[in-house]
Amino acid sequence: MSAFKQGDALEAFRLFLGGRDLNEATLGVRDGFEAMLDFYRDTRASGCALDEDGDMLLFQWEPI
Repeated sequence: MSAFKQGDALEAFRLFLGGRDLNEATLGVRDGFEAMLDFYRDTRASGCALDEDGDMLLFQWEPI
């Protein structure tokens, strides 16, 4: 499991996508949601206590 600094979540996610040959600009809802879940499963923000809800997966949907 890899880790990233709390303030680097977006950059870490983009690197994660690149490692899977995915581009955030062309991801569909299903593939994007799957990628977010996989990212959360496989990576962690450093310094966060999981047992105290210190690292969570939050997302927001904004229609275009």
